[in-house]
Amino acid sequence: MMTRKEYLAKLRRYLKRLPQADYQEAMDYFEEYFDEAGPEQEAQVIAELGNPREAANDIIQNVLDKHLLDGAYPNRSGVKILWIALAALLVSPIMIPFIMVLCAFVVSLFLFGLAGIFGLLVGVVLSFAEAVIFAKGSMAAMMMALGLALLCLAGLLLALLVVWLLVKLVIWSLVALARWISKRGKKA
Repeated sequence: MMTRKEYLAKLRRYLKRLPQADYQEAMDYFEEYFDEAGPEQEAQVIAELGNPREAANDIIQNVLDKHLLDGAYPNRSGVKILWIALAALLVSPIMIPFIMVLCAFVVSLFLFGLAGIFGLLVGVVLSFAEAVIFAKGSMAAMMMALGLALLCLAGLLLALLVVWLLVKLVIWSLVALARWISKRGKKA
């Protein structure tokens, strides 16, 4: 049988990814719950609360819902929402292999985008340099190099926009996945 100390230690481990204020609020709640019940009711409290992983999942989902419903996350706290969603996903044991595959996909997509952006940036610089070199010789060659530089610049801006949109899509997909898992887990 698990003791209060063991239960709270496991709960701390599962909740440590939460923002500090939310983490502290959750831990204070559980400690107060145990304190009110007293040492003689410890086993009953643990039975009521259930598995620490499930209790942590419920707390994380409530924090995620609270932050999403607040609507106060468009700028800097969007990262906070992402961390809460990731914490929710990591608490779910069946999601670990899925998360590993998803992370590998996102990293490879990011590296592919970074390579494309770097290649376009090099193309812009070299084409502008070529245009400057051809300026003394052929006007047609200079205009062609300048056109190529502008084409690479347009591709670079488009690639940056696509990468930015993909990052937003991945973040919101993770949040939606975390919410779906929590709703599915509560139905079971």
